[in-house]
Amino acid sequence: MNIPRFYFAVPLLALLLAAQLCRPALAAYTDRSDPAVAGLLNTAIVLTAFGSSLDEARESLRILENIVQSKYPPFKVLLAHTAVDARRQSQQGGENARSLSQILADLPGDDVTLVLVQPLHVVPGDEYEDVRAISASQSGLPGGLKKVVVGAPLISSVEDAEWLAGVLARSMPEERKPGEAVLFAGHGVRGAGGLVYPGLQYYLSRQDPLFFSAVLRDKPDFEAALADLKKSGSKTVWLVPLMAVAGEQARNALWGPQAGSWRSRLEKEGFSCKVVEHGLTRNPAASAGWLRHIAQGLLELRNERPNSD
Repeated sequence: MNIPRFYFAVPLLALLLAAQLCRPALAAYTDRSDPAVAGLLNTAIVLTAFGSSLDEARESLRILENIVQSKYPPFKVLLAHTAVDARRQSQQGGENARSLSQILADLPGDDVTLVLVQPLHVVPGDEYEDVRAISASQSGLPGGLKKVVVGAPLISSVEDAEWLAGVLARSMPEERKPGEAVLFAGHGVRGAGGLVYPGLQYYLSRQDPLFFSAVLRDKPDFEAALADLKKSGSKTVWLVPLMAVAGEQARNALWGPQAGSWRSRLEKEGFSCKVVEHGLTRNPAASAGWLRHIAQGLLELRNERPNSD
């Protein structure tokens, strides 16, 4: 298995980069004497992810959780797991893994009144809408949470798509040689959120004509990407997860030994295949996008603008 030397496994670099990219929006929250901070001291940030049964994937989420806590020391920072199996695996490993509903229900008991829920989704879809619905159901309840705001997914605008394409282009492994293609692999979503992927592909193609993308569920599918790869003339394909973490199911589907995995199918077509085994939470430049959305969500809490949910 080819494991490239990515720079994105360094948490300290992530902290420094995030501080530079988000300094204007974050400045108000790192000074406890600022009146805006005083109004948000009873605030929690809840990162929400599907979760994973793999230790490495769970560690990736913990790294991002620690980065956010370091960035916002006055606030309680928590991680919610939306998948039952992922919660069970984490609990068996000794972690206090809870669902988003459980965390939101428990927070008033910790004197928390304002909550920013930041989903670690790449694109808006059915799971993102579930997070919005759960958050809305807990917002403004008598004796409960005063306000719950939901942050945007990593790609929530045209500008986000263009920005992420540039980040991905700059994050390629040092080992990638000229003429080698890259296939970015997303989870896929149902509904209008799936339209984000073709938009992202447009900006990926502008960065590099050998950048392609497909998703495990729905469109754009692997077959369409395979057809484009055959036309490209490239003989080597890098598989790069376009997801927060590369969990067990994604790993099996993308580069598992079974005949139906993307890697097996590419090799059957004569391609040499190389793999990046980490998701976007291990890439500090990509994680800065979620940090930017957190900063925007906290501004909404501070300014007491109406909850869009």
